[in-house]
Parts: sequence; structure tokens; C-alpha cells
Amino acid sequence: MRNLNIWIRLFFNVVLWVVLYFLWLPQFPTPYVPCVIPQASAASLGTICIVIFHLFLQTFGPLVGRINIRFAVVAFDDIIDLIKNLLLWSKSDTLSWGIALLLIAVSVYVGHTSLSPFSIKNPPPNILDFSITNTDETIIRTRAGDSIDIVQNEIIFVEAMVADKIDTVCEWMATSGTLANGDGCATRYSPQTGIDRASLTVLAKTVCSESMTFSGFSINIIQTQP
Repeated sequence: MRNLNIWIRLFFNVVLWVVLYFLWLPQFPTPYVPCVIPQASAASLGTICIVIFHLFLQTFGPLVGRINIRFAVVAFDDIIDLIKNLLLWSKSDTLSWGIALLLIAVSVYVGHTSLSPFSIKNPPPNILDFSITNTDETIIRTRAGDSIDIVQNEIIFVEAMVADKIDTVCEWMATSGTLANGDGCATRYSPQTGIDRASLTVLAKTVCSESMTFSGFSINIIQTQP
């Protein structure tokens, strides 16, 4: 079968790429590609699939075409031959492999790395205040730089309240006492015996931001009489 017109082959590949693009688009963002806009990731993955499809048919097409199967009145090798003639290039040589590998590398760079020109750059998180729950389930709200009072040996649950509902990773630090980090920006704090003052500091960072936010408050620990 002679090669089809270049415009027919181009139209076939564009249609195939569009179909793959819309198939992949709902799958992004993923935990593996969290900081690239979904459109760029889907477009690059569609390109990679088409390139691999080209390479597979050009490399293994002659072998697959030898399978003697007929669908109604159409032979299987005729179907393979038709598909091969719809490809943008018809030779499996060093130049074709080089172009294919270059396209794959560029697609990975554009749609699946943090260096992509289509990467998402979120601003650092804005911590509004802190929600503190005592052991008796009393909730206290305090702002950065303020101080609260707790009783010695009292365990409190602290959560940094972030302004925007974006994925935020928090790391807590205390000048004394024990911390047990929870989900999101929450932690549990137990004061150290014999200490009457402590400070809690949180370092908050969104998944796609390049800088962190520091915030915290002080704790006055009221000693109980034995």
C-alpha cells in the first residue's frame, strides 16, 4: 500500500492526540506530578503515547503483520499496513529514533518536572491564627505572637488555620515539651515538667511553593501544687 497524503496522516495524528489529551486530562494533577498545570501534563503524555505508538509499529509492525488472522474480509496484516501508512514517518532508522527520543525528553520536561515552564508556583501559605483545644474540649483561638495559659501536665491539640484551602505541609517545633504531629497542620503538645514557659513555632509550606511561612505563639505553664 502506498503512503497516504501527508495531510491525511497529519489529520489522523492530530485527532489521535486530541483523544489522548482528553483521556489523560482528568488524571492530573497526581501525587507524582503535583505542580504542573494539568493541561500541560495531559498534552505531553499524549505526545509520548503517540511517539511510543509510532516506534512500536515501525519496529514490530512487520512481525505483527505476519499473523495470519482475518476479520470478516479484511486481513490483519492489511490493517497493520493501513495504520503504518497513517503514521507521520514511515521509516525506522537512526534519525527517526533520535527525533522520537527528543520528543519524549521534551514532553517529560514540559509536562512532568518541576522545571517545566508550565509549573504551578503557589504563594507561601497565610496562617490566620491557631485553634487550641484543651483536654476538656474547650477551644481557644490565638494569633501569632500571643500567649495562652495551660495547666502543668495538660495536653493540648493545636492546629494552624491556613487562609486558602490548599495542600499545606507543616512542621512544628517547641522550645520544651513533647510534640506529636497530626494530620495537616495539627499537632499535640505536652508540656515539660518543671518548665513554666514554652514557645510553639510552625513552619508551613504548600506543595507547590518555594518559600515557607513561620508563625507561632507562647505558652504559660501554670504549676500545680503537689
